[in-house]
Amino acid sequence: MKITLSGDLKNLRSFKNLASRLSDEKWKREAHRGVVDAARKTKTQVQRAVYKQSGFKAGTYQTNVVAHTRLSTDEGSLSARILAVRGGQPIDQYRGVRVLSQGNRVLTSGLVRSAVWNAPRVFNRSFATPSGYFATLPGGGQSTTAPRVLWSYGSKPNQPREASGRFGSSGKTYGPVRRLAGPSLRKELVQGESARVFHREAPVQLSEKVKKRLERIMKF
Repeated sequence: MKITLSGDLKNLRSFKNLASRLSDEKWKREAHRGVVDAARKTKTQVQRAVYKQSGFKAGTYQTNVVAHTRLSTDEGSLSARILAVRGGQPIDQYRGVRVLSQGNRVLTSGLVRSAVWNAPRVFNRSFATPSGYFATLPGGGQSTTAPRVLWSYGSKPNQPREASGRFGSSGKTYGPVRRLAGPSLRKELVQGESARVFHREAPVQLSEKVKKRLERIMKF
């Protein structure tokens, strides 16, 4: 007895093709592309959030945030990471920075003030020059004589004086003078609003983008 099967074999052939695509791990490549799609969309939202929360000056989004964040992906684990590749930017890249009036203040208490962040502060041992804002670190390491700006004004009864009666050098030594920096982009990226945006956007984008990619190869 001979039995012959006939009919529309389109679905069977489609299923065979689907099985072939799944077996050669095409699904994993497509899933990874979906992860990358989701990560790129999320990265943009996180960058915008960290730009706002850090208090950068207007018009510096590209130079201070976009230029210093990266996307790292791994197909093996179907994962992606958003990374910051720079710490604190020079303080003059942030809004709300000003120099306090010197008056009779002792410079070592700081003259540069910022009111951008949640805890407005005056930076210790800070001072301003035409080329930017700086701070002098006390003692230790490579020491140099304190800059004249630290001892040449104000009421200092214990300050050494020259024969002419003018202030003389205190002889106090300081570490290197460093340019003041604002919040670290690495630290800001993983906290505050930027972290909340990540946790809100990433799952939504991941579900949407990966599902869209996989649906293309799952049809038969």
